[in-house]
Formats: sequence, structure tokens, C-alpha cells
Amino acid sequence: MTPVPDTVRERRITSRDGTGLRVIEAGRPGERTVLMLHGLRSYAETWLPLIGGLPRSWHRVAYDARGRGGSDRDPRGEYTTERNLDDLAAVLDALDVDTVDLVGHSMGGTTALLHAARHPERVARLVVEDMVPGASLSGPGADRIRRELAEVPADFADPAEAAAFWRRLRPRADDEAIASRVRYTVRDEPDPVTGRFGWIADMAGIAAARLRPGTIPDLWPAVRALTVRTMLICGSESDFSPAPARDRVAAANPAIRVRVVPGAGHYVHDDRPDSFATLVHEALEVHR
Repeated sequence: MTPVPDTVRERRITSRDGTGLRVIEAGRPGERTVLMLHGLRSYAETWLPLIGGLPRSWHRVAYDARGRGGSDRDPRGEYTTERNLDDLAAVLDALDVDTVDLVGHSMGGTTALLHAARHPERVARLVVEDMVPGASLSGPGADRIRRELAEVPADFADPAEAAAFWRRLRPRADDEAIASRVRYTVRDEPDPVTGRFGWIADMAGIAAARLRPGTIPDLWPAVRALTVRTMLICGSESDFSPAPARDRVAAANPAIRVRVVPGAGHYVHDDRPDSFATLVHEALEVHR
């Protein structure tokens, strides 16, 4: 793994089933702790722009989900929502704070939303990035994810080929975001036998788990049950959160405010990092 910036510390914790998780953090516990949960094929460092954009006095934390980045792969391939919730609980226990602000994108948004609905006493504020009920089950976004997972290559001839792969998937992301994708998802040395550059993440296991029927939870009960003040941030061009779906979420629970970022797709924090950071700061400060 490429070292993280000097301003960010890293450590390892162990989840309840023995899986090792790599955590990165900046600042120190005090005024508030913000915990960030990444998406399906992402990694902790995807949050570095947001970590840098939030007040330095805040304790800003992210971690690699199992099978990604520097966290252990799951030999059983149990890359499921319930395992994600177990891992989140383990990280919260390790942080040893009473409550946190949760920010979650896509898969991380599902985890954050379900945790906040089940344990409102442990969540002060919630930000969900581009995840609405039903989006992972059907519709253009779900179809795209299934197609992308089925077509993920096993490896690459060189880092330039990996960058081209991510550019096809993330056409709105800036060059820095694409470089981050390559840096933190693709190995920086070729395989000594094949000479090709493999994945850091367990992409095959993650794809198999995601494509398995019956693994995607219904988020509507959690949306309706939320008592935590919540902001849903969506991209105007996202195939995961069309306007009717956003409107249904807003109508289902007065605790949820919806904000739409122009020109952003499903990866709002990649496509429009400054706008995303501004909205997260608003969500956490205005609702304080």
C-alpha cells in the first residue's frame, strides 16, 4: 500500500469475527468525531479531500471495508450488509466515543443508514451520499453496477490501462480522483510471474457477493424509522437517485433533508468534491 499523508495516522483493529480492518484518522477526539464509510469498490483514502475540507479540530476517521485497501480479505466471501454493520460496530467500539457523525456513500450509505436507524443513540448526525431505497435492486444504477461487476478485468497490463478503466467508469471525476482510484485499488508492482498489475481489493469476491440474490436489504423501514437528523446528498446526473426517488425519501421522513449537486453523478464526492464538502459541513453544523 502507498503510505498515507503525514497528517493522517493509521492503525488496525479487529472486527468481531477476527477480520483485521485498517483505519485512518486525522485530528483527535474532542469536539466531535466524523466517521466516513466508502462505497462498494472504494477505500478509505477516497475521503481524503473531505478529511482535508472539514475543520481540523474534528476527529475525522475512515476505514477500508473488509476485502479492500489494507483490510483483510474475507476467506468466506461474506461481503454482506450484516458483516459491514458488524465491522462498523467494531470500529465505533475502538474509537471509544459516545456518539459520532456518520457519512456514507452508496454501500457505506446503506451501512450508515441502517446503523443510525437501529442505534440512534450512537449517531449525532447522518449524511447519506446517493443511496435511496430500491436503487441497488432495480433501475439504471443497479443495472450498471451489475454490468460493471461482471466485466471487471482480473488485472491490467500497466497503471495506464487501470486509469483508462476507471475513467470509463467515472467519466465526471477529475484527474486527481482517477489517480487516487489507481493508487489505492491497483498494486504498484507487477506480479512476478504474469508481469501484470492486480487488484489490491478482493474484486472477484466482492462481485460474487454483490451479485448473489437476496443480499440487498430493503431500506424503506430504516428510512421511515430514522430519528437522527439526516442529509441525503445526490448527484443531479446520478442513475441511482432520480428525482422521484429523492422526493419519496423526503416525503417519508421529516428528519431527512435532500440536497442535489448539479453536474455530479453517483460519486458526488469524486465529481464535485468542493460542493460535497460544503454540504457535509452544512449538515453537521446546522443540525448540531
